[in-house]
Amino acid sequence: MKVSQKHWAHSGEPKGEPYLSASNIGVIVASIPDVGMHAKLKPGSKSGRAYYYIWEK
Repeated sequence: MKVSQKHWAHSGEPKGEPYLSASNIGVIVASIPDVGMHAKLKPGSKSGRAYYYIWEK
């Protein structure tokens, strides 16, 4: 996620309100650095990229 805002091409002035923009990059389970935190695929995920996180010892 990042905060984005459009600008007018001719003047460079902000156009409208800032908004949140999401990229198409998914979370890779191995990218979570904490050894106790685990990402599990959400059941019924249509995209295959929806996870929930649990703490396991």
